[in-house]
Amino acid sequence: MKMKKLLSVAALLLALSGTALAQPKSFGLRVGPGLEISYQHSVTHKQFVEVDAGVLGVSEYPGFRISAAYDFNILNFRLLRGQFNMFLGPGLSVGMYDKSLFTAGIMVQYGVSYDFPNAPLSLAVDTCPSLWINSEGVSMRFKSLIPMLSLRWKF
Repeated sequence: MKMKKLLSVAALLLALSGTALAQPKSFGLRVGPGLEISYQHSVTHKQFVEVDAGVLGVSEYPGFRISAAYDFNILNFRLLRGQFNMFLGPGLSVGMYDKSLFTAGIMVQYGVSYDFPNAPLSLAVDTCPSLWINSEGVSMRFKSLIPMLSLRWKF
């Protein structure tokens, strides 16, 4: 009986991993008031998860952050044979600013992207307004309002 349960669990995990591998993904860079490595993984054709890690705020508040957002395509249509998308979604972020200030925050990511028709590339412009919580209290990160440009390779 234990062997049957073990085989059932193994088959389920194999099926789930196969499904995850079949979903479109993309990897690239986000540039703006910092530099981030970015990864996107499609959940459905209208939803995707984005994970970013990098350095931000190289002047006033130097530091780094890791963030994740669950985005929804709220508008998509064909444009010049490519795919245009508008997306919006909630997210979480953690990081360190000013060399010693640990922060955690919630954010809302929104933006637009364009998938090129003859190349596995996606170009996006987005922004992530954030509400940060740290040892000094709660603050709004206004640099988060500056749009970032992303270039990703789709695979």
